[in-house]
Amino acid sequence: MTEVQENTTKNYELAFHLTPDLNDDEAKKEAILIEDMVKKTGGMIVFFKEPARTRLSYPIKQKGAGYFSFINFSSGPEAIEKINGDMKTQNNVLRHMIIQRNPLQEKKLFSSQPPITHKATVRPKEESAKPEDIEKELTEVLEKI
Repeated sequence: MTEVQENTTKNYELAFHLTPDLNDDEAKKEAILIEDMVKKTGGMIVFFKEPARTRLSYPIKQKGAGYFSFINFSSGPEAIEKINGDMKTQNNVLRHMIIQRNPLQEKKLFSSQPPITHKATVRPKEESAKPEDIEKELTEVLEKI
């Protein structure tokens, strides 16, 4: 890359919902096609989240669910218009959005720390207070009043 290109390269995120009419494998293939489309416009993929089926907060094109995915990439601003136009022609895309990312956010998001997972975390069991202790504290508070 030349020095001029480096200065014009910016970080972007392409977030999209795919139609729920697809099965899991079809949704992954569709997302890979979108990833390839970004690469063809000169985008360098930084992170790709595989599509996951999710319930929508509100219906989009009369659909209450969809597959959500996003791609973080770096590219020149001129490629964004092309990607945006190509996304509009995709039949299985319910909605998409491209935003410019702050480089400082990128460093925090893609540091050497392990990725955040969506699994439930188990919290340590809190010790419950004994009824005698609660009664004693309650009495002390009431005496102060």
